[in-house]
Amino acid sequence: MATSRRPVAPCRPGVGLRRPCPGVAVVMPCGEIDLATAPRFLKTLVDAADSAERVVVDLGGVTFFSSAGVWALMRLRDRARAGACDVDLVGLGDGVVGRVLALARVQELFTVHETVEDALAAGPADVPDEPLTGLVGLARDLLDASTVDDVLARIVAAAPSVVPGADHVSMSVHADGESWRTPDPADRRARSVLSLELLRRSRIGAFGILDIHRIRPGDLEPVDLDRAVVLAAHTSIALAAVLARNAAEREKAQLRRAIRSRDVIGQAKGLLMERRGVGEDEAFAILREASQSLNIKLAVIAESLANGEAHI
Repeated sequence: MATSRRPVAPCRPGVGLRRPCPGVAVVMPCGEIDLATAPRFLKTLVDAADSAERVVVDLGGVTFFSSAGVWALMRLRDRARAGACDVDLVGLGDGVVGRVLALARVQELFTVHETVEDALAAGPADVPDEPLTGLVGLARDLLDASTVDDVLARIVAAAPSVVPGADHVSMSVHADGESWRTPDPADRRARSVLSLELLRRSRIGAFGILDIHRIRPGDLEPVDLDRAVVLAAHTSIALAAVLARNAAEREKAQLRRAIRSRDVIGQAKGLLMERRGVGEDEAFAILREASQSLNIKLAVIAESLANGEAHI
């Protein structure tokens, strides 16, 4: 039974499927797994699970792996737990895929091998027990979150099923001069409070805190602490995605405004050049002088002039 592992190298997004022996399917995604490519990845996983007793997912050729890819793996996990097939992961390594799955603690839900050869030689996979109640639903819900408030609301709603020892979860997030905060518990007499950092080592200049409160008698158990860490990891991934998307949208809006302002200023300069018989530099100097004397932004003066609402 000869198999080979594909080299890890940048490539165009795609998903391959091969069957090295009866009952076994090897899914081989490559390139970037994101919101655009995850549906094809998921379809290939589902097709493999429906037609094989064992699925090996070789992630060695993946160069980017988003939460959409994590969600696809969790959907495959659902089928494995239902007895449809066994699942192995290979090719995680210490690159981007390994870091993402380690951060989300997802690799603990699967049997992991170094290579496809190792997975096939190991025999049927022993599917680990599910360590987090509601983890699959949480990952799915977070994909649909569009705002920071939306992420925080979904985390608060899911927290009791993820951390059974917690009675309340509160969070605060700060980014780009803005702050978001969930309501504090009505009963502040918590017997145990666990604080976890959010967005650690974030490249978007954001930070936050996740507080796990226990009000009932008794302390948080070690398993609750582990699950709280996973909850914080999922929260951080979702927040980073939303904040990055919002920053990109703001940048696009600023660029559109800058282009529009430049066009309007050009129109205003043209009008002044025609009316006063001056050159481009003189026309701009007139606009600038009017802006300074009236204490109004130059773009606003130019727009009023171009629309015939002002005369200079």
